[in-house]
Amino acid sequence: MKRRELSRSRSLARRGPSREPRARFLLLCEGRVTESGYFNFIKSCLRDSLLTIEISKERGDPLRLVKTAEALRSAAERQARRLRDDNLRYDEVWCTFDVDEHPRLEEALALAGRLAIRIAVSNPCFELWPLLHFVDQRAYVSGTTLRNALQNHMPGYDKSLSCEQLRGRYPVARSRAQALREQHIRHGRSPMWNPATDVWVLVEALLAAARKSGVRTRLNASFSL
Repeated sequence: MKRRELSRSRSLARRGPSREPRARFLLLCEGRVTESGYFNFIKSCLRDSLLTIEISKERGDPLRLVKTAEALRSAAERQARRLRDDNLRYDEVWCTFDVDEHPRLEEALALAGRLAIRIAVSNPCFELWPLLHFVDQRAYVSGTTLRNALQNHMPGYDKSLSCEQLRGRYPVARSRAQALREQHIRHGRSPMWNPATDVWVLVEALLAAARKSGVRTRLNASFSL
């Protein structure tokens, strides 16, 4: 083999796998059914985009979720280095959990901040987010009241979501969640005062990554954007 050809062969060998780059998200959810069901619905809506969404089966309290997220991200980094494939790294890592009565919530939030792991929190619980697709909720509310209210709008709801009923309602749910945040800040309270949810921030991050692929038709059909 000529010297030039040999050099070119070695150079190509160092590049690792060559394929179209895809944004890669890792999601960890506290709940076993409702949250993961919702994000699997989002995943199905975005399947035509150059976006990979991995929903971990790991569960636990907020602190455990954050620690698990860091372990999974580190494992992906090691694999990417070993195989010389940047596509194996996660572009963003998210944990979603409720406020409820978790004793280590503040510790979990602080650790996530240090590790650059993004958080989508709901107060008091995730059910607030799908409920906002149907009605506004400005007053303090318990998790039990939220679940009962959601059953009124989604008959048959029992810790699972018929996500098809949410289609076309995302923009109004996002606006209501943003209004809650603004209301709390205006009154000098924490943005995550009850009731509050920033699940929409995670959805927006997923939509933004999907849009970068240039695939818009399915997004519009799914979310009426």
